[in-house]
Amino acid sequence: NEVKFNIGLNDNIYESEEIKTILNYSGFPVFETTLTEVRMGEYLGYDEPTFVTTVGTTLDENAIHAEVEALCRMFRQSCIAIKINGTGHLVYHPHYDAKKFKFDNNLFLD
Repeated sequence: NEVKFNIGLNDNIYESEEIKTILNYSGFPVFETTLTEVRMGEYLGYDEPTFVTTVGTTLDENAIHAEVEALCRMFRQSCIAIKINGTGHLVYHPHYDAKKFKFDNNLFLD
């Protein structure tokens, strides 16, 4: 499966290199040749620097969602936007209790 990540960096205690390492341990291999970049995204109408990458994984969709939920906890994010094989998802922190939004392709950084 191909997974594209948009991981917000506001409130995130990890730097890009650390995020790559954590993704590797979570079943999302980021190689030296994998394109990763920090771009300016948007969350709830505010600018947010965003870690962007695309990886291949052998995890199935349920496992991807479970791992990304765990990443929300680790990265202190309300949600992480991903695309699995081109289909967009917002994966929320398990304790997030405010309004949940639908995935918006116009806000996703490809």
